[in-house]
Amino acid sequence: MDSNEFTAIYVVGAVVTVAYLVVLHLLFERLADRHLPTWELLGSPRSFSGYTLGNFGRLVRFVWRRQFLALNDPVVNVLSVTTALLFVVGLVISLALWFNAGGVPTPAA
Repeated sequence: MDSNEFTAIYVVGAVVTVAYLVVLHLLFERLADRHLPTWELLGSPRSFSGYTLGNFGRLVRFVWRRQFLALNDPVVNVLSVTTALLFVVGLVISLALWFNAGGVPTPAA
């Protein structure tokens, strides 16, 4: 991978990360405003404070097990699915950067 491709992937990764954080913030705010018991069960997460590894685990279970569907809130549905998609895309980009930046040897072309 040449430096231009690496830079482009890095920029896309940064944009995806910012988008993920914004959507996560919107999801937390929506849950806190409209679904307080669920938000509290998730550990009362906030975007930049009080967001622990335990909260992350509860959020992952909430999203990947599609528990958000029980809330019957179309906004929470969209935010939850978007959070999952951005997380997966960010993970793939991170792995691509890591593998191609010398993290793990790649076969010579």
